[in-house]
Amino acid sequence: MHGQQEDMSRPPEPAPGCETCAALAAQRAEARARFDASAQTDADVLMRQHQRSEHA
Repeated sequence: MHGQQEDMSRPPEPAPGCETCAALAAQRAEARARFDASAQTDADVLMRQHQRSEHA
């Protein structure tokens, strides 16, 4: 996201075709289904970190 500010109020979207993004999105969905807000946030943080390093 060069030159753009991330919208931290919304969860990150997985990059199309990326297995890591897909796995983190699944992890987030499972956490949401368990009503585990902490694990859901953790998955969002991990996805943002991954996207910054791999998709920027």
